[in-house]
Amino acid sequence: MALSVMLDFETLSLKPDAVLLSLGACTFDTETGEVGNEFYLAIDPRAQHQRHISADTVLWWLKQDEAARTKLTSAIEAREKLDEDGDFTDEQLTELMEQAAHPIHHVARAFILWFEQLGEVQGVWTNGGVDHTWMDSLMEYSGFKVPYPFWLQRDYRTLKGLYPEVKAEPFGQSHNALDDAISQAKHALVLLGISNRLNNIPGADVTRAECVQIADRLVDAMMSNPAGGVERFKQESE
Repeated sequence: MALSVMLDFETLSLKPDAVLLSLGACTFDTETGEVGNEFYLAIDPRAQHQRHISADTVLWWLKQDEAARTKLTSAIEAREKLDEDGDFTDEQLTELMEQAAHPIHHVARAFILWFEQLGEVQGVWTNGGVDHTWMDSLMEYSGFKVPYPFWLQRDYRTLKGLYPEVKAEPFGQSHNALDDAISQAKHALVLLGISNRLNNIPGADVTRAECVQIADRLVDAMMSNPAGGVERFKQESE
């Protein structure tokens, strides 16, 4: 097993101390090609005192798909229902807890618990360095330590920049933190598969077109057998 984590934040600013709206993460295994364990919690923006809100980012959110905006606003509505101390059934309470925006320090603690149960992790990936900065800020603001060392930080944006012709397959709802994390993890698996394949051909002169062909074959293998597609691809490439 070669387990890594992909994480993604949604925020109300691009600054390090941005108000955080949600945190999504998933595991992915570079040996099997499997995207597995998932984490998602909305974060209540109303109790993040002295954190930054950007007018430009707010205006950007207003231009996004209604589904992405509704995901966030419905989390606040669920939080308000919980705070009313209503008479809920166990099923209703569970559903509201899953949907609701939670206090920022609760989300930090929940992520730590989720991460610690994963076991050995080889890398923590984000789409650019700013998400790593937001994780540092989340933990510091909440009084915790990031549950992994800084040397495990990886940059998916740099990886995809190496193979710009290999595009990510659409997945889920854009600007949903969990869906974005899963989409990025799936794309990273394809790109890492290309990189590993090329590194196994000493001195080979591989063109960009051939890189795209390799990517297509790897995607086909993963789509036909998500759990074992990477291994099948390796066997067929030998």
